[in-house]
Amino acid sequence: MKATITITDADRSVDYTLAVAGDFLPATPRRRGWLDGGHPGEAPAVEIDSVRCIEVALWCGKHAVSALPAADPCASLESKIGAWCLEKYREEIEQAVLEIVLVRQEKSRTNETSRPKAFPMSQNENTKSRKKKRNRIRVRKTPPPPLCPVHGVRMLVGHASPTRQYRYCSFPGCPESQQSSRAFRLKNAMSLRYWGEVDPVGRVRLVSSAIEESPKGESPCRK
Repeated sequence: MKATITITDADRSVDYTLAVAGDFLPATPRRRGWLDGGHPGEAPAVEIDSVRCIEVALWCGKHAVSALPAADPCASLESKIGAWCLEKYREEIEQAVLEIVLVRQEKSRTNETSRPKAFPMSQNENTKSRKKKRNRIRVRKTPPPPLCPVHGVRMLVGHASPTRQYRYCSFPGCPESQQSSRAFRLKNAMSLRYWGEVDPVGRVRLVSSAIEESPKGESPCRK
């Protein structure tokens, strides 16, 4: 865990910007035990591993003079000044890092609760399939009836023959009519094999008991 904090020394009017690396120890609940006396529990804490001083700002009234320890021409003073800050301001550093970690956890917890829950994949697929099925039922497969050129109403089928279809205007007394050839829509292809035999004329005669009479693996229809 890494964090960047600022420690202010009001007596010296100095701000230290520190890069802190450490570990977060979550809180543990209290536990009761008959043999070992239980455990009172622990509050969340932070263990600091290393501290580097990135910037030192000296305030002079409303103005500040900044110094960068890493810009020293001889050697970088980030680690040395950071170790000095850790020794002098340990409690302030631990408290600042702990507050940053707790704020991050609270934000992540808020984002998880505010995020909308997604439906399971199976439920989504079921919903999509239902919508598709409903749309297929709603869509009309045949074209709508034609309109009467005089009155603009639907022309309904009056009677039909095996090859022709006759439509008449539904308005009373209208002589308008229309005829069209009947169109048969083929259904799904289906193949059924029945046992039978062909007579000398060429007609097929289905035999219900042909399965029992024919040997296994031989079909009379293939002759």
